[in-house]
Amino acid sequence: MSFGKLFGFEGNVRTNVQLVIAKANNLDVELVVTQPRTKDPEYLKLNHLAKIPTFITRDGVVIKEAISIAFYLASQQNKEKWLGESIEEQTFILQWMSYANTEISPPIADWYRPLVGKAPYDEEKVKANRIATLRAVQLLEQHLASRLYLVAERLTLADIFMASLIGRGFENVFDAKWRLEHPATTRWFNRVIQQPVWKDTIKNTPICEVSVDTSRQARL
Repeated sequence: MSFGKLFGFEGNVRTNVQLVIAKANNLDVELVVTQPRTKDPEYLKLNHLAKIPTFITRDGVVIKEAISIAFYLASQQNKEKWLGESIEEQTFILQWMSYANTEISPPIADWYRPLVGKAPYDEEKVKANRIATLRAVQLLEQHLASRLYLVAERLTLADIFMASLIGRGFENVFDAKWRLEHPATTRWFNRVIQQPVWKDTIKNTPICEVSVDTSRQARL
């Protein structure tokens, strides 16, 4: 019997997180392919904002928001101790997940999406989101300069969550030059995506050589 249904799609950064966790905990989760902003009335009953992912437990409990779903799935066994070994560790895990969700992912998306034709292009907004992204990631670079992982000296849910959400940056704008200038973040990202549980679930993690921002400027 399925542990529950996950509404989202492979390749979506917030859906990918849940798939990695489910795989690590041997949870039989059914993926129901769903696009964000769908007009499907049945899905809107579950999530009136039409966001993804959404999770329904086998008992019919509806869980929304990526952090909540990730925490729920990871807590089923916690065999990898991804939720930490103390309240303090757990608190910092949630802190970094929130940082990824609110300070890292949104400006990355609003930086690269207009450059690849997925959103209207506004030069000032692109510039503002470039600055916001670089500022947010600089804190990450400083934090990781003396650490292997975000919270404990081992992989936790914070690393999986952050790596998935920051992955769009590595795919589109964190090019070879940027990676040389941010060695700690780059080493950490490569360390996470080389984990067997990541590679078993996410078959391809693209990393750009040239930023789409640089490519666009070169064409002008």
